[in-house]
Amino acid sequence: MSRYVFRFKKLKVYNKANDLWQRLHEISDSLPPAQLDLRDMLRKHSLLITLEIVRGASRPARRKAEGHFRSATRSAELCESVLIGLTQTGIQFKEIESAVTEVRALEAMLRDIAENIASGASAPDVFRDA
Repeated sequence: MSRYVFRFKKLKVYNKANDLWQRLHEISDSLPPAQLDLRDMLRKHSLLITLEIVRGASRPARRKAEGHFRSATRSAELCESVLIGLTQTGIQFKEIESAVTEVRALEAMLRDIAENIASGASAPDVFRDA
């Protein structure tokens, strides 16, 4: 039983999400005071991505696991839209452009995992390269 407790730490998608969370947190720290609402959204949803991956990886029930990965995908999409919105308000950071690219790559990984779960793939197959 204990060998599955921390299985999520071995997942590429978890590590990528965790790195992204740290990166988005750094970006949010550099936002001007007028953008506090966007800073809070970035922080909340970047953390939710990571938490939903943990919950999805630990759920043996296929529908629940799929739901968690779809929820993580929605949070990633929200982070992407906030980052794009920041660039449209005139805030220019090189970090934002590369973060958008990272978020999009993570979204693709999360979608693939959710689709594989939905299609009936076994957990070892779903998480082998995830």
